[in-house]
Amino acid sequence: PFIRDSGVDVLEFDLVFTPLLDETGTPRGAVCALGPATAPERAASAHLRILVVEDNLDAQYLVCEMLRAFGHTVEGVAHADDALALLARTDYDVLFTDVSLPGMSGVELARAALAGHPGLHIIFASGYGDTLLRHVDFPYASLQKPYDIDQLQAALARIREHEKLHR
Repeated sequence: PFIRDSGVDVLEFDLVFTPLLDETGTPRGAVCALGPATAPERAASAHLRILVVEDNLDAQYLVCEMLRAFGHTVEGVAHADDALALLARTDYDVLFTDVSLPGMSGVELARAALAGHPGLHIIFASGYGDTLLRHVDFPYASLQKPYDIDQLQAALARIREHEKLHR
C-alpha cells in the first residue's frame, strides 16, 4: 500500500525480526527484514497479550522484541514465580514458556496458570523436543528450539483463529 506524505507516495512496510541461533539454541543476533504491510484493521484483530517466560535473557529479549514487532503486547520474565505474580494481577491470552526453567518446570507453571485462567493458551518452547511434554493433559502448542519466525507466527495464527471462533 502507498501512503501520501507531503505530496510524495511512500511505500509502507512491516519490520520483521528473525533471531539467529547457534547450534545450542543461544541467540547470536537477528536478521531484520521488510515485509508487506499489515492492514491496520487486521493488525488490531491480531493483537494478543503474551507473557514470555524464558530464563535465557538473550533469548527472552529476542522473542519479546519479535512478538512486539508482530503487534502484540508482551511482558517477559525469567522465573516461574515472577510469571505467577504477573498472572495474578494481569490477564493474558498466551503463556509462552520454556519447558526447562529453574525451580519450577514450564509444564508445572502452565498447570498453575491454567488453574486460575482456564482460557489461557499455552505455547511451550523446548530444546529437548516433545519428550518432556508426553504426559501433558491440557491443550498446548510446542516449538522445538531453535524455532523460526514462521513457526512462531503459525502457532500464534492458530491461537488467533481459535479466539475468533470462540468469541
